[in-house]
Amino acid sequence: MNMMAGFGLTPCPYCHRAMMPWEPGHRIHRCETCRRPLVLFRLLFQSRTWRIAPLAAVIHAGAALALILGVGTAILLDAPPAWLVFAVALPIAALGAIDIADGWLACRTGIGRLFLKIRRGRAAKTVGVLRVAFGLAGCAVAVIGLMLFGEMHPAPPGAAPHPTAHMVHR
Repeated sequence: MNMMAGFGLTPCPYCHRAMMPWEPGHRIHRCETCRRPLVLFRLLFQSRTWRIAPLAAVIHAGAALALILGVGTAILLDAPPAWLVFAVALPIAALGAIDIADGWLACRTGIGRLFLKIRRGRAAKTVGVLRVAFGLAGCAVAVIGLMLFGEMHPAPPGAAPHPTAHMVHR
């Protein structure tokens, strides 16, 4: 007798619909309904327990951790303000990029999540457009921050001067 017959298919953690089985040896899978990439990972202190999470949630958690560690390190080491700008700009770029991708998928599939509530149809597409807009704004802020970092951060000693350094700015 097959003991697994009573369990059914695993639900997607994003849209809660039943998913097809995972391909052996793959850690990333795509839900057929919402098309979200999903990651299979082990828990840190329980090596026998596996979890499934949307890739967007994993990137959000990693970017939040990088933001906290980067800002904390810049403050604790009394780094110049340029490094604080750099520590904020990179995670903001990652958050913006994943919001663009998730918003695009919400527009395309008509399934989106906002504040842990699943929205379908027109509401999901509206949420998707807003996520894309906020993602683009986040990426723009990150680019501005990286440009500011380049202006504020002095060149290392012995580095070649910038090609336009001889020009007088008026």
